[in-house]
Amino acid sequence: MAPQVKFVLAIPILQPSREYAGPSPVSGVLYIDSRSDQFWLSDVEVREICRVLNKVLKGLADGAVHSFERLRNVPLTEPRTNPDAPLNLRDDVLFALEMLTSVEPPSSQGAFQFNFDVSDLTPVASWSSNRK
Repeated sequence: MAPQVKFVLAIPILQPSREYAGPSPVSGVLYIDSRSDQFWLSDVEVREICRVLNKVLKGLADGAVHSFERLRNVPLTEPRTNPDAPLNLRDDVLFALEMLTSVEPPSSQGAFQFNFDVSDLTPVASWSSNRK
């Protein structure tokens, strides 16, 4: 991290631990940082960011139901159900963290993956069929 950074917020995006895609139930992390000495986000502002992320997660889940023409989210692996034990943070890192327990992190209702694929099954004529 650049030495000029004065503020960092990391919001984990979670999947249920009972069924998730990937190596852990954490599917991603939204990072927000600032170089300003006066920058700060209140719990209300963080809660609003999490509300928007939850809407995005719901939209991704609903995407499996809706047709997006040739665009599809194709899972790469089967969901897991046995998370690895979390790693302990080192003491020389732990002192710098402040846990925000008053806001629930955004969570999906089920396992999901980001693997968008575009399928274009337009027939292509061969060179020989175009010859006269």
